[in-house]
Amino acid sequence: MYRSIIVTALFLVPSVAYAGEMPALPDLPPLPTDYVSTGSVGGPYLGLLGGATMGPLRGGVSALAGYSWAGDDTFLAVEGTVQGNFDETGSIDFGVRAGLLLDQAVEVGGLVALGLHSTEGTYVRVAPGVQFEVSNGASARFQVQHDIDLSGDPGRTSVMSGMVFRF
Repeated sequence: MYRSIIVTALFLVPSVAYAGEMPALPDLPPLPTDYVSTGSVGGPYLGLLGGATMGPLRGGVSALAGYSWAGDDTFLAVEGTVQGNFDETGSIDFGVRAGLLLDQAVEVGGLVALGLHSTEGTYVRVAPGVQFEVSNGASARFQVQHDIDLSGDPGRTSVMSGMVFRF
């Protein structure tokens, strides 16, 4: 029984080698490389960030609006933020974001802003962060913001994340 299987296999294996040459494949057009991403073209945007502030510890939500301009590998934006904290305090600030475009959908940079807190007075906000496009017109932003109180009181540090929408 095994002898007939082996003999049959020995006759079939060499016959596969005589099947002929593979036909030539047609030339395919090159893949497009000029993708346009909304993350690098600039324009108006709105966003919503949430997070926690240390010193004293409290949570909060920020609504932001801005306008950005993008170059080949840099971006510049003006941005205003209104923040409400869960301890019934709030702040408003206006500043400039700038940084590098790592590719068409990833921004790494920082914000410098001047603001007014409802109970603690005037401050300067410094906020490094990263923003990356997750879909057409929507980006996720992560930033650590430090508020330097201009009256000499201790500063506040917040860790914020949320979504930014371009239109």
